[in-house]
Amino acid sequence: MAWLFVNFVILRQLQPVGTDSSLLFELISAFATVGLSLNFTSELTDAAKLLLILNMFIGRVGLLTVASTLIPAFQRKPLQHPSEDILLV
Repeated sequence: MAWLFVNFVILRQLQPVGTDSSLLFELISAFATVGLSLNFTSELTDAAKLLLILNMFIGRVGLLTVASTLIPAFQRKPLQHPSEDILLV
């Protein structure tokens, strides 16, 4: 919800023309990748379209997945594979 709220505030600044409900509909539709539109996308500025594209990508991949890839490698725990001695008789 916080991600969508922040993006809505940015989208509102990038696209001063248009109603809040149509901008919110386009944003949530892009994030949920449902493919619905109010035919308002063609009237958006290029920066607003890029923000919707970013939301489509993050909505498809997942917000936590994208956030976890942004963590620097030195802060991640190294992987440890389980090991076991197998007795064959």
